[in-house]
Amino acid sequence: MECLVCGTIGSQVVFNDRGFEVVECPSCHFGIVSPLPDIPTLAAMYDSAEYFSSHMHYNYAAMDSDQIKMQVVAAGKLHQGILGGLATNVQSVLEIGPGGGFALKHFEQEGKQVLAVETSAASSQFMRQRLGLAVENAMLETFQTTETWDLVMLNHVLEHFLDLRAAMAKLSSLVATGGLLYIRVPNHNSYDRRQMGNAWPAYLPFHISYFSEQSLRLLLQQSGFQVVHTSSFISENFLKGAPNFVRQLGIRILKAMGKADSYEGRTVAIVGRKIAT
Repeated sequence: MECLVCGTIGSQVVFNDRGFEVVECPSCHFGIVSPLPDIPTLAAMYDSAEYFSSHMHYNYAAMDSDQIKMQVVAAGKLHQGILGGLATNVQSVLEIGPGGGFALKHFEQEGKQVLAVETSAASSQFMRQRLGLAVENAMLETFQTTETWDLVMLNHVLEHFLDLRAAMAKLSSLVATGGLLYIRVPNHNSYDRRQMGNAWPAYLPFHISYFSEQSLRLLLQQSGFQVVHTSSFISENFLKGAPNFVRQLGIRILKAMGKADSYEGRTVAIVGRKIAT
């Protein structure tokens, strides 16, 4: 088969368990589920106990104000740590699939205009009632607007789209010229994935696409973005069990040797700036 991202002919099966396969491009390490589920099958998966146990990490109804504040602070620290100074001039933020909306609440507290596009009715209700956020209860594919945003973000969402090319085209249309597209996904070319094999926790039937940093770079460049930042980290499984000073020394040696990419952890993030056309 032809790789959806780089066009390389040929693929290899890297996962085959629980009734589905993942095939990977040997060139850019983009993976895709096989066979592709149809829409009714995918909808049933999203309503399954497996989906809720792996993706719905919070009991929103039971969260008190202090717990919400803690999640907002944690989300802000995570995403600002990745975006850094790139977001200095951002005035408007759109998040696709924000779940509890904690990151968006952080940006709102920073004085940004924010909007959530969320498919879950329960999550949408929580964001409106408990966080006071503006929410469109819709799918990206059906979300209609003529507005554009300085920052559009997807945190562990891009891997869910059945039509990746259509999703990227829609995302590009939502980003203002000069604005940022920020994506964070499981890292299919990670040390964790190679070590864990079929036990890698991101192998789930409702994950359609599997990305490496290389495939993400290509995808953003093909969609009208200049890649301005990528972010990954050394796997927690690297020298796991060794004293911390030994692990830190090992990490420094990896970086000095230019080998850190071979020991990346399970998540990778990328930021692209939309180029004027």
